[in-house]
Amino acid sequence: MAQKWCTDITYIYIKNGWTYLASVMDLHSKKILGYAYDTTMTAELTIKAVTNACLNERDTKGILLYSDLGVQYTSEAFERCLKERGIFPFHF
Repeated sequence: MAQKWCTDITYIYIKNGWTYLASVMDLHSKKILGYAYDTTMTAELTIKAVTNACLNERDTKGILLYSDLGVQYTSEAFERCLKERGIFPFHF
């Protein structure tokens, strides 16, 4: 049975400027499976969030991952990360 996850980046303002929280949520349970927090909004941030989510899932093959078309989610590095885990990207 294929699972559906979604991911996005939230902007958080602190006194020193903007920070970014990338999270991955299971659409069935509505639980956050993984996240990453940093001062830069890069593909590495989104890759870390997916990597952390995968730590909580035995088999990631066939998972559909919904995201927007941001450069972080359409980068070669991010798509390679998904492919290595058998996760299929779905952009909206």
